[in-house]
Amino acid sequence: MRASPAYPKLMLALGWASAFALLGCRVGLNPRDDTAARLDARANSDADTSADSGAEADADSDANGDGHVDGEGYGGADADAGTSGGEDADVGTDAEVGSDAEVSDAAYPIVIEPMFPSNGRNWNDYVVRDALRIEDNSDASACVSGPTSFRDCIHAGERLVARLDGITTCEGVVPHDELRAFAWSCFIRNGLAHAYSTGLAKSRGLSDLINATGWRGNRLFVSVLSPSSTILSRFETPPGIWWSNPVRPVGGQSNTMRLTEAGAIYAVSTSTTGAGFSLEADRVAFVVRRGAKYTFQAPSDSNCRASTGEMSGADSLCTLTAGGQHSLWIEGTFGTSASSEPYYHLQLISSSRVRISHVSLNSATKTCVRIDAGGGHVVRDLRGALCGSTGLEVGRTQAPSLFTDVRIHRPAVGVSSAIQAVRNAADVWQGIFTSGTYSGLYFNAAQNQTVTRVVSSNANWGSELNAGGRLTLHHATMAANSHLAIAMFGTPTHMFLGQLAAFDNAYGLTFVFTDSTVFHSAITHSLNRGFDLRAPSARNAFRGVLVAGSNNPDCFVEGGLESPGLIHGTCTDTGLEGSSRYTGQASDAVLRFDSAPDAALIGPVFVDDPSNASDVDGLQSETSIIDWVNMESPYRMWGKEGGRGACSGTCRIYDWRLRPDSGSPLWNRSGDGAIENDPFVPGTPCPSAADGNRVAEDRQSFDHTPWTNAVEILDDGLGDDDEICEVGEKCHNRFLINALEILYDDKGDDDGLCESDEACTYSPHIGAYQGEGNPMLEASCAFSNGRVRNVELRHFPACPESAPVSIARGGFFYNRALRLWQQRLYLTNKAASEFSLPVYIVFGGLSSNTTLINADGLTRCVEPTEAPFIIVETNGWLPEEQRELDLRFQKDDAGAITYDVRVLTGSSSP
Repeated sequence: MRASPAYPKLMLALGWASAFALLGCRVGLNPRDDTAARLDARANSDADTSADSGAEADADSDANGDGHVDGEGYGGADADAGTSGGEDADVGTDAEVGSDAEVSDAAYPIVIEPMFPSNGRNWNDYVVRDALRIEDNSDASACVSGPTSFRDCIHAGERLVARLDGITTCEGVVPHDELRAFAWSCFIRNGLAHAYSTGLAKSRGLSDLINATGWRGNRLFVSVLSPSSTILSRFETPPGIWWSNPVRPVGGQSNTMRLTEAGAIYAVSTSTTGAGFSLEADRVAFVVRRGAKYTFQAPSDSNCRASTGEMSGADSLCTLTAGGQHSLWIEGTFGTSASSEPYYHLQLISSSRVRISHVSLNSATKTCVRIDAGGGHVVRDLRGALCGSTGLEVGRTQAPSLFTDVRIHRPAVGVSSAIQAVRNAADVWQGIFTSGTYSGLYFNAAQNQTVTRVVSSNANWGSELNAGGRLTLHHATMAANSHLAIAMFGTPTHMFLGQLAAFDNAYGLTFVFTDSTVFHSAITHSLNRGFDLRAPSARNAFRGVLVAGSNNPDCFVEGGLESPGLIHGTCTDTGLEGSSRYTGQASDAVLRFDSAPDAALIGPVFVDDPSNASDVDGLQSETSIIDWVNMESPYRMWGKEGGRGACSGTCRIYDWRLRPDSGSPLWNRSGDGAIENDPFVPGTPCPSAADGNRVAEDRQSFDHTPWTNAVEILDDGLGDDDEICEVGEKCHNRFLINALEILYDDKGDDDGLCESDEACTYSPHIGAYQGEGNPMLEASCAFSNGRVRNVELRHFPACPESAPVSIARGGFFYNRALRLWQQRLYLTNKAASEFSLPVYIVFGGLSSNTTLINADGLTRCVEPTEAPFIIVETNGWLPEEQRELDLRFQKDDAGAITYDVRVLTGSSSP
């Protein structure tokens, strides 16, 4: 028989063995589409321990005996940072499994082992990279000191492997771990398939692997499917602990604490206040567990030195500081007590290989995160609010670092930058979202920076480049900045700027002293000058499509410039729609005019943001805002009500995503701005906009570097001009115009640009927004090779959209009969009409100690992926009508239940 939609909830509530006995038959399950198969491992684990965990939770948490839990985080105000826009190549969630597949009774035992047992058995161990494919790496030596590129060392702690005896192909191999903590893939070694972890899943952290004093048990499950999706065999490891690092509880100390045990994981498990920490050993991890917050209370004296990062000779105040330590891991939520801000929340001086993962910081006198010298870091999901002068400061580094999913927000202030990079190495930035600061991105004398998918809406400038050069900025949106969208001063040279959208800024793209820069597809709508080229800008070229309109004038070119790239006043020779002639210039962009630019973007939000703790129908006064960074989408941010610039006085949430099918040149018209691109159909030829010859080459110039996917610069007097980047040659990047690289998937060089032999997302729109959800859920299209070859090209799936529903939360209580925690939600339809489509309540950032028992499924299309959701049938749901929804949670320790909530509606499930 086939499991009906009602059976998964029944199975989760009773436990799987009892449920199967009740049904009296074997049930074929679909791990992709059926809640049961996707949650079975967690349900089995919880069913085994529920009798004890419920009683313990009741005794420890319900101190006042009234059946309600008092404690920080229960109301959701301290929701976990969560994730933004993103792509996780998780084989366990991608494979198609038929819902009628017959489950084999046999489960074959397998053993989970470290992928690098000699030098990488524990969490903060790193091994030297010596092979293109991770699975071919030799485990010959460890990375122990000194700055190295983020590509040169492999974080071995996240790498686990299990051999599947008797399986000789990776086709149909579907792994997942019980905690749903890792992304998994498969490779063939010595003729046998091996399941291996590619790293933590996007929404998961070290917090999900530990409890207050040690590691949580975990196990691996692997299903092997036939081409018709029948389950041929199932493998599993016994429950076990996968690492041996000691977990040390910390927190609540009145003096700054020195952390000196190499390899230890220091964990703050409940919200507490303290005087900060000094990280004084290599391979140390510091974790504030999900649902908790560490609040800095300044000690009586300074506790860190700005020049060294050490406590000796302290002249500053730091929440966390390190000076010369390597291979660190930092994770969690940090705040400040009243009138007790640190100068720096997180300070890293001369340190290397630091992982900053799922970190949220609030209020600092100077800088939230300061990185000076050292390098080779990976920063993933960083959120900073109310940072004094700079949100993230990176300077004088000696090795490239990777920064992804960074949000820095605050109200209007004086001179400050959300992100400041000064004289740093060739870093990579993808998914950068800023608002409120003086400028969003500020690069000063920084060379060979690669920046993709950026949104800036600030008090003055969206982005600024001062001196330096060879910047690659691809797919960016600059919106409602009160002065310049992008400013380039101080002779920045040899840059590439592609797929840029500048909306509702006082000025558009302003360039002074720029030289030899390529612009590929740009759109600007500004109060004043749109494209502004001033002396002595020279030798610039505009390609692709150039969209103007509503600027004054569209193109301003100061007289006497040498080949500035545009014609003063008219942009092209004639200034006519569709023209592309620029006499005396190197440009060939097609000129278009957008008659309704406001229709392209969603813009102001007039309903409650379900993930924000401050807004009322998208509105709030600046002084009443306590939540600056948590929104249902990273493309949402606070701004000035009714005007451009930073939030001040009365503030409004703005959504800088594109409005689908708006007719704007931004939406799916990246070819010539007028004709829609071909549709993306999995398994068929890729759209012509992503043909292997629709490429660009940036203006970077760097020495041959291992593990970078670059091509040789031709005709420079170096090398053999065979286009292969080799030792002794200068190289740059060649990439698809309408695609972005999928990061953290063990393919390519993780620079965000879509190059040969990489997995990428199709990006058919101009600007930062290209879609949401997991692009690995559907098959790729058939790529047509050209100057870029062998690309695995995918696209963002069609996902449900935000629903105008407000939610009020009731209190928690413990149901002793069911041994479950319960809570009631009160839902109100805020739409102007009756709902006609289902509504999905998505629970993101659910505390790692908790399972939502009555979930209808796990998200696969929207962020955060792998989050539980409940379907609310909407027949006859009238405007302003309130409905109730009861939640049932199972909790495996005494920690708080925390989550944020997102409401979606549409014809497809989330």
